[in-house]
Amino acid sequence: MVLGPVLAGMLGTFPPAAESSALAALQAQLGDALSYVAVPAPTLRYCPDNTCESFKGPPHAHQADLADFALLYLWRVSDYDYLKSWREGPTPAAIEGAINRHRPGCAPASEPARIACALRNLSRGARIIVYTVRYDEGHVAEDRVDLEKGLARLK
Repeated sequence: MVLGPVLAGMLGTFPPAAESSALAALQAQLGDALSYVAVPAPTLRYCPDNTCESFKGPPHAHQADLADFALLYLWRVSDYDYLKSWREGPTPAAIEGAINRHRPGCAPASEPARIACALRNLSRGARIIVYTVRYDEGHVAEDRVDLEKGLARLK
């Protein structure tokens, strides 16, 4: 993937002390396609090609909450075909951990319903927002994703 010089300078690595089980699962599966930037707003990005799904929180957002959100979103909601083989494999233990950390108010239900509830809780409580990002001819286009539309596709 080729990134513009401004974006390439913004992307960072994950501080080792901040790792969570969700972050470790994401890094193991997605490798260099995953990036984190802390300033100006904590942002976790999955960029398998010249497009990304970007998970942003407010300045006080915790990296672990971003990682939990990204893990759950990429596991069940994202449209990226690159994730198909990962999703067809065994469910990572970190999925259940992320669901359990963010399940207050969620009824016992199927995995997709529990993931949807946990994502809603994180979206509201940690104020995490999902964006699609495209890099076209040196320009960055970022569009907010309607989380509820994505969650409606879960079965």
